[in-house]
Amino acid sequence: MARPTKKGVGYFPFDTDFFEDEKIRILKGQFGLKGIMILIALYCEIYKDGGYYKQFGDVQGVLLAERLGCEVSPKLISEVISGCCQCGLFDKAVFSASEKLTSRSIQRRFIRAVAKRDAVVVEQDCWLLDGDNPEDIPAAIRPRMVYLAQSGGKNGVSGGRNPEKDTENTIKKRKEKQKKTDIFVSFAEKFQNGAALLEALESFSQARKEMRKPLTARGEKQLCRKLQTMCEQQGIAKRDEAAYMIASLEESELRGWAGVFPVKDFMPSSADPPEHAAIEEPGTGLIVTDDSELAALL
Repeated sequence: MARPTKKGVGYFPFDTDFFEDEKIRILKGQFGLKGIMILIALYCEIYKDGGYYKQFGDVQGVLLAERLGCEVSPKLISEVISGCCQCGLFDKAVFSASEKLTSRSIQRRFIRAVAKRDAVVVEQDCWLLDGDNPEDIPAAIRPRMVYLAQSGGKNGVSGGRNPEKDTENTIKKRKEKQKKTDIFVSFAEKFQNGAALLEALESFSQARKEMRKPLTARGEKQLCRKLQTMCEQQGIAKRDEAAYMIASLEESELRGWAGVFPVKDFMPSSADPPEHAAIEEPGTGLIVTDDSELAALL
């Protein structure tokens, strides 16, 4: 059974100028130190569970109040959340639409905390960062972003699909694609004109997809081995191997074949045409192959 995909993070950065932030000062002025304690507790809930958001309704308010104690009530927690939305510590529009606590700053911290994950999975309905802005999402992370389309109301229940299962499948497909790409690249770079060989391999792979017979990673390894074996069996010189394999791939793609086969009438680049064509000397029955032989007969 696959290990469940981790959503949250084990820690989050805490700015040393936290108490100097104008938004924090406003919150403290409204609710005192209890308001600050509630905010920090909410941050912990957000980063621990969803990573960048927390579904927070009445039930979660009761549970958090019970956990904090200190005469903190669910009503006070609700008021603090409202105050945080008003001053911009949480995104007001997202919370109003889905009861999810999040903000751009929370999401930026999350992105950097999970930078080494194979895939960074986020839900579109509460995602605030711009994928094209390097200040929001660094370029190195951008190819590994996975956006899940979520449906449903404030209860956060998605319609019809299992987000966790979708995430596992997406990561599996991404790993498989990367693995396959590495197989072709590693194989092609061993030969002269490797770039053209890589292009032919990828074109053949695409043709297999169109036949509805896509190559697996194992299939791509077998393809590379067969191409190499054909070169050895046909006695192809090292400098001509890439050209021979390209010819085989192109012929298979042209004819709609699912496999690759030896190429007939392959002309290696090292085979130079004879300087003089062989001719038959009239009346002698002799075959003359060069000028010196012809001169000797005259």
